[in-house]
This record gives sequence, C-alpha cells and structure tokens, in this order.
Amino acid sequence: MKKKIALSTLIAMLMFAVSGCGNDAVKNDGTTESTKGHTENVTEAENETVQEIVVDESKSVHIELKGDSAICDSKDVSIKENKVCINNDGTYIVSGELTDGMLIVDCKKTSEVHIVLNSVSITSKTSAALYVVKAGKVCVTLNEGTENELVNGGSFEAIDDNNIDGAVFSKNDITFRGTGKLTVTSPSAHGIVGKKNLAFESGNYTITAASHAVVGEDSVKILDGMYRLTSGKDGIHRPHRPRRCPHSPCRLNSPHPGDGRANALGNLE
Repeated sequence: MKKKIALSTLIAMLMFAVSGCGNDAVKNDGTTESTKGHTENVTEAENETVQEIVVDESKSVHIELKGDSAICDSKDVSIKENKVCINNDGTYIVSGELTDGMLIVDCKKTSEVHIVLNSVSITSKTSAALYVVKAGKVCVTLNEGTENELVNGGSFEAIDDNNIDGAVFSKNDITFRGTGKLTVTSPSAHGIVGKKNLAFESGNYTITAASHAVVGEDSVKILDGMYRLTSGKDGIHRPHRPRRCPHSPCRLNSPHPGDGRANALGNLE
C-alpha cells in the first residue's frame, strides 16, 4: 500500500551538516548556525531563515534541452547524445525538455555547482534524471513561477560502479531551494537519494516513489517549503544509526533500528 505524507512549511527537522549555497548566486542574510556539545553535525533549523536567491544571468551558463539532446556554448558542459554533463564550478540555468536522457554533474571534489531549473522536464528511462557523480557542493534552485519534473522511467541499468536507485541521485552534498515547483517520479525505486547530506531550504515538491520518497544517508534537513510525498515505504528515510537530537521535537531514538521516519507533523520518529 502506498503511504502518503503531506508536509507543509516544515521547520526544525533532523540533524544536518551542509552549509548554504555558494556566494556566486546567493545573498546571505547573516544567519548563523549553532552547535552544542557533541553535536557538531546538528544545526537548529528554528534559528535559520531562507536565504534570498540572486542569480546573475549574465555570469551564468545557459543549457537548453532539446528533446533527445541539448545546446550549450560553454566548454564547461559536455553533451554526448542524450547525456548533458556539467564539468566545472559555476551557475547553470537549465531549461527545456530531455525526453530520455540525464543531467550529470561530474566535477572536482572542491567544486561548487549551482543548477537553476527554469521550466525543466527530464526523463531517464533507465537511470537517474539528475545524477551528481562528484562535486564539493551542489545547489538546485527552482526558478520562481516554474514547474519542473525529474522522472525515472521504471528501471535502472548500471552505467558505472555506483548503484543508482533514485530519479535524483547524488553522491555528494546537495541542497534544493527556490520558489518554483518540482515533481519527482520513480515508479520502481526511490525518489531523491543523497548519499551524504540532503537539504531542502524552500520550494514546492511532489515526490512519488515505489520505495522511499526521500533518502539522506548522512542527514536530511528541511527548513521550509511545501511537500507531498507518496511512497511505498518511508516518506523520509535515513538509514544510518539512530542518534538523539538534543532539541525537541527532533527525536532520533527510532523504534526501528537504523531507521529514521518522519510523521506528517515533521517530527522524526
């Protein structure tokens, strides 16, 4: 049976170790994070605010998706058939539709990549629509007034040594934000998978997955936003060992060993 969780304007969620997006695209309001005792990887979401998002289009790389391929005049983007790969730091504004392909990030381990989804639709029949292979930090912004979708077609075929099992799959820290909408669909596996830290600062999300809707292996953080999660298993899942967050209502003493589950109020059970 599918489980549906409606989460709206969530604050104070899980422990987290990811900072905000790079200064090239964001104006920081001076908000600080606090840590106490042995909770170096825990931040208090109630003390954070959503950052103002400023994108300088003149300094950004534009990628236009065109059905089964794409157009981009930057040397920092490689296009091979239906795979569009970002290879360097910077801000990338993506628009259009990719009917069966992938948007891939494969940079240096210190690279900061900012992806702006500007009315994007990407379907990958046999893999992740968005795949972060390597980077220091990736931020995905949902542009104001836009509707975006990232879809897996129902199966996953191996393309490298990583076990890709989500319509969005990131090997590194990834943050989602913005005022637009994002629909993620994964009919045979997970919706969004972060193998390290996964964060949602803002945005409107509809995630449908046969397994878990959202997976953050090291941590998941939700600061704000609107969420509709439909999943065959957990809505929000963190498979690492349970930990206790010192600030209520964030409770990590799960009755399910190694599992953190979120109820409709945004509390971790």
